Amino acid sequence: MFPSMVLPEQPVTVTPEQVAALSAELAKMRHDIRGHLSVILAAVELVRLQPAQAQQRLGTLVEQNGKIIERMERLTREFERTLQIQR
Repeated sequence: MFPSMVLPEQPVTVTPEQVAALSAELAKMRHDIRGHLSVILAAVELVRLQPAQAQQRLGTLVEQNGKIIERMERLTREFERTLQIQR
Protein backbone atom coordinates (compact mmCIF):
# COMPACT_ATOMS: atom_id res chain seq x y z
CA MET A 1 0.00 0.00 0.00
CA PHE A 2 2.61 2.59 1.07
CA PRO A 3 6.20 2.43 -0.11
CA SER A 4 8.48 1.14 2.59
CA MET A 5 10.73 3.66 4.29
CA VAL A 6 14.10 3.21 5.89
CA LEU A 7 14.22 5.36 8.99
CA PRO A 8 17.52 6.53 10.47
CA GLU A 9 18.88 4.26 13.19
CA GLN A 10 20.20 7.18 15.22
CA PRO A 11 18.30 10.26 16.41
CA VAL A 12 18.23 13.05 13.87
CA THR A 13 18.98 16.59 14.98
CA VAL A 14 16.86 19.20 13.26
CA THR A 15 18.01 22.79 13.60
CA PRO A 16 15.62 25.65 14.23
CA GLU A 17 16.43 26.86 10.71
CA GLN A 18 15.41 23.50 9.24
CA VAL A 19 12.17 23.54 11.23
CA ALA A 20 11.49 27.07 9.97
CA ALA A 21 12.23 26.02 6.38
CA LEU A 22 9.93 23.00 6.63
CA SER A 23 7.23 25.14 8.19
CA ALA A 24 7.54 27.67 5.38
CA GLU A 25 7.34 24.88 2.78
CA LEU A 26 4.25 23.49 4.48
CA ALA A 27 2.62 26.93 4.42
CA LYS A 28 3.45 27.29 0.71
CA MET A 29 2.02 23.85 0.01
CA ARG A 30 -1.23 24.67 1.84
CA HIS A 31 -1.49 27.90 -0.15
CA ASP A 32 -0.79 26.14 -3.47
CA ILE A 33 -3.27 23.33 -2.81
CA ARG A 34 -5.98 25.79 -1.80
CA GLY A 35 -5.34 27.65 -5.05
CA HIS A 36 -5.62 24.46 -7.12
CA LEU A 37 -8.81 23.48 -5.30
CA SER A 38 -10.24 26.94 -6.00
CA VAL A 39 -9.53 26.45 -9.70
CA ILE A 40 -11.28 23.07 -9.56
CA LEU A 41 -14.33 24.57 -7.85
CA ALA A 42 -14.47 27.43 -10.34
CA ALA A 43 -14.26 25.04 -13.30
CA VAL A 44 -17.02 22.86 -11.83
CA GLU A 45 -19.20 25.91 -11.25
CA LEU A 46 -18.66 27.05 -14.86
CA VAL A 47 -19.61 23.58 -16.10
CA ARG A 48 -22.74 23.73 -13.96
CA LEU A 49 -23.66 27.12 -15.40
CA GLN A 50 -22.57 26.35 -18.97
CA PRO A 51 -22.79 22.58 -19.56
CA ALA A 52 -21.93 23.02 -23.24
CA GLN A 53 -18.40 24.02 -22.18
CA ALA A 54 -17.82 20.93 -20.04
CA GLN A 55 -15.29 19.42 -22.45
CA GLN A 56 -13.32 22.66 -22.51
CA ARG A 57 -13.17 22.78 -18.68
CA LEU A 58 -12.18 19.14 -18.32
CA GLY A 59 -8.53 19.90 -19.12
CA THR A 60 -8.39 22.45 -16.32
CA LEU A 61 -9.77 19.92 -13.86
CA VAL A 62 -7.33 17.22 -14.90
CA GLU A 63 -4.31 19.56 -14.73
CA GLN A 64 -4.96 20.44 -11.10
CA ASN A 65 -4.56 16.84 -9.94
CA GLY A 66 -1.01 16.64 -11.27
CA LYS A 67 -0.12 20.02 -9.79
CA ILE A 68 -1.37 19.01 -6.34
CA ILE A 69 0.50 15.69 -6.45
CA GLU A 70 3.73 17.36 -7.58
CA ARG A 71 3.50 19.92 -4.78
CA MET A 72 2.92 17.23 -2.15
CA GLU A 73 5.83 15.17 -3.49
CA ARG A 74 8.12 18.21 -3.32
CA LEU A 75 7.32 18.72 0.36
CA THR A 76 7.68 14.99 1.02
CA ARG A 77 11.17 15.01 -0.51
CA GLU A 78 12.14 17.98 1.66
CA PHE A 79 10.88 16.26 4.83
CA GLU A 80 12.65 13.02 3.92
CA ARG A 81 15.91 14.83 3.19
CA THR A 82 15.77 16.81 6.43
CA LEU A 83 14.77 13.82 8.57
CA GLN A 84 17.09 11.42 6.72
CA ILE A 85 14.29 9.08 5.67
CA GLN A 86 14.97 6.85 2.68
CA ARG A 87 12.59 4.92 0.47
